[in-house]
Amino acid sequence: LKPKLKINTYRFVDKKMKDNWQDIKLDSEKILWGGEPAAAKLTKYLIPEIFTVYTSLSDKDLLKKYRMVQDDKGDIEVYQLFFKSEEFQCQDIVPPLLIYADLLISGDERNIETAKMLYEEYLAHTIQ
Repeated sequence: LKPKLKINTYRFVDKKMKDNWQDIKLDSEKILWGGEPAAAKLTKYLIPEIFTVYTSLSDKDLLKKYRMVQDDKGDIEVYQLFFKSEEFQCQDIVPPLLIYADLLISGDERNIETAKMLYEEYLAHTIQ
């Protein structure tokens, strides 16, 4: 499913945006953090290297509102928002199960370690 949802790869226009990604105010009806940044917000453990977002915004809106530009070698992976964000409690992140999946499929050891933490904290009691 995930490869079919990929829109493109981007980067922030300036390094300051990347360094202060936590301060970016997302319109949670149209764009949400996934993967590493979402895990970082929940666990306070991971420092993101790849920034995953799920969105319904256009390229033009991503540039205008969030200062992201297309770049095949960029560190922001943008995917189509495929669920209704208002169904979930967290303000600017995707549900924990999707964060968990994003981390696992990365294959990165630090992400897998964080996924285990996320599982124990947010998912173990819901998945039998």
